Amino acid sequence: MNNKIVIATTNKSKLRPFIMAWERAGLNNYYNLINLKDLELSKEIELDEDTGNFETDALKKAEEYCKNLNLPAISIDRGIEFAALNGWPGTKTKEAFSGSDKTVFDFEALNLDLSGGEADIKRSQAILDSVKDKDRGMKSVYGIAAVFTDGNKISDLVAVQGKASAELKITSTGYFYDWFFIPEGYGKTLSEFSEEDYLKFASEILWPIPEKIKKFLITHLK
Repeated sequence: MNNKIVIATTNKSKLRPFIMAWERAGLNNYYNLINLKDLELSKEIELDEDTGNFETDALKKAEEYCKNLNLPAISIDRGIEFAALNGWPGTKTKEAFSGSDKTVFDFEALNLDLSGGEADIKRSQAILDSVKDKDRGMKSVYGIAAVFTDGNKISDLVAVQGKASAELKITSTGYFYDWFFIPEGYGKTLSEFSEEDYLKFASEILWPIPEKIKKFLITHLK
């Protein structure tokens, strides 16, 4: 199959459910989905995901990769938003959990000992504590975009409502906010799903291939 399209990520936690969603949409019958590792790039493509919106961040990333690789590109961007914190961390989710975004709090100011293997747990706990006595409503937000070398492009946004649990549920399934995000209609955190159920939920609900994206990709070949 010569219809190549590159998924602009090397993150295994993103790739697995995305590939499942891709195949579930039947797009593997139309495209050869390749990832960045397949291309053996000589240098990493750097860009700032700074639009302040998951959908437009995904679009910006797809455009940059399409231009640099001269290949159709598809990009995804996801994170969480807390109702009580005016949508924080939003597109700064990765920075929030790494500690580089200090909009709401500074891990150093909290005097957290982030050495050793429990640093991720401590960061997640600190973020959960910030809404512990507030409205624990939150949502998982997912932006997806596809760009072709002829300039045609499309993007979409998917939001899944839910709430933060009262305490972290640390398991080997998922990571960071999966340890406390309870999707609406479910009585448990994402981390309490079995790995199989987590991947199925992620590919079908959290970050699926929206119908308008699917139609666009198939129509572009005609």
